[in-house]
Amino acid sequence: MIKSFLITTSAPYVGTEQHYGAYAKDIDNLTRWLYDNWYDEECNNLYDSYGFQWEEYYEDEYEEVKDEYEDFEDFCNAKYQEWCEDCSMEVEECPEENFADYVPGGEGKLEIIYDERSDS
Repeated sequence: MIKSFLITTSAPYVGTEQHYGAYAKDIDNLTRWLYDNWYDEECNNLYDSYGFQWEEYYEDEYEEVKDEYEDFEDFCNAKYQEWCEDCSMEVEECPEENFADYVPGGEGKLEIIYDERSDS
């Protein structure tokens, strides 16, 4: 039986939650698929949306630790990896009729990331 799931991701800042929908038979397989095929891209999207809040402090921080890195780009890559490690994802069963409660701005539809309905 196909169930509907709510996927919530967030960056390491309050108020950065993003919501998506999914339809799957099993939460474990869905979660594994998300981590294997989608989550890295989502961390990058969160960084594109919210990372500027950290980037403005990178140059000052780099000056304090530059002996530990090859160059500024190496430092920025390490900061990005830290960012990704601090991002999070939750997957929970959610009735499809409640998806509308999580649509940004309350207009449109929740983006569906994974859908097994056509596989049945």
